[in-house]
Amino acid sequence: MNIMPVKIPTETQLLRMLGRSPVHVDVTLFVPTAYAAKGTPPEHLSKFYKRWEEIKNEKFDGFIVTGAPIETLDFEQVSYWKELQGFFDRVVATDAAMLTLCWGAMASLYHFHKVPKYVVNRKQFGVFTHKNLDPTSPLTLGIGPSVGIPVSRHSMWHAADVDAVGPKIKTLLTNDVTGPSLVWDAALAHAHMINHFEYDAGTLDNEYRRDLVKGTPTGDPIHLPHNYYPEDNPDRAPPHSWMSPGQVFYSNWLSTVLRRKYRL
Repeated sequence: MNIMPVKIPTETQLLRMLGRSPVHVDVTLFVPTAYAAKGTPPEHLSKFYKRWEEIKNEKFDGFIVTGAPIETLDFEQVSYWKELQGFFDRVVATDAAMLTLCWGAMASLYHFHKVPKYVVNRKQFGVFTHKNLDPTSPLTLGIGPSVGIPVSRHSMWHAADVDAVGPKIKTLLTNDVTGPSLVWDAALAHAHMINHFEYDAGTLDNEYRRDLVKGTPTGDPIHLPHNYYPEDNPDRAPPHSWMSPGQVFYSNWLSTVLRRKYRL
């Protein structure tokens, strides 16, 4: 489910991650039935995407839900919120695995476990080093004790809210400033990932230059992305430092989909 307004870069990034994995994947792109796309040509949407109503009775092994630039809204203010709740419940009913990203992760963790999101005064933006709290987890195996991950959002989770849910969910990756990044629900096989391993090397650069011109949704001036440009010089090409661990993460997630499907 790609709910980003500009869909082609997001679908390309995700398809690259899935395509590099040793697990063969057949992909169906779709959007909510009540969803109105604003930043994607209608012909692209009609050619490559389905509406949820068209496919909801089909059987899928796993789902990915992207983010959307609506994180400053309350969940209930989102026009397709009720449909999204129905989608989440359908995922559980069909025993499918799920990976949710950015706002999609905030929405899913709120729906299933009532974990709130908090709007921050200053955009969390850059490549932040995260601690791997469980290097033996099937999702974070092979990533290492710490890993830099692209962050780009105006909201966050608080660790205390995640911990208050109890043993049903577990934080696997976290940063002291930007908060929990990856929360794993092993019983449902839901991976809630608030950050962006799928980003290309230049994605944060594109967002920085966009926000310099258009501003940010909260009105605060955009700042240089943290730990991204060499010597904090935006004229220098940023390294794709998260590429390898990001690929490991997506391959790990596909392996959890297979294990759930075949009960391995």
